[in-house]
Amino acid sequence: ELLEGLTSNLFIVYTDGTIRTPTDTVLDGYARSLVIESAKRNGLELSNNPILLEDAKNNLWAEAFVTSSIRIIIPVGSILIPDYTNEDEIRFE
Repeated sequence: ELLEGLTSNLFIVYTDGTIRTPTDTVLDGYARSLVIESAKRNGLELSNNPILLEDAKNNLWAEAFVTSSIRIIIPVGSILIPDYTNEDEIRFE
């Protein structure tokens, strides 16, 4: 389960249009609050369901972005996911 970065909050847009961001175990940053408020105001569906790496492997993620008080919103171009199936080598997908 993905939660947040050291100085940022994570948002994943799923292929069904739902925007997921954790709520219970993360700090409620200023930029995060702005994004949540704006999404609600514009009728976008928000979900508190966990963000799972398995969902990325199953192609359920459409987009990802992080928020921070310094940079506001930053799109994520790629996410490297470790593959531990081969004991001799760690690959990233």
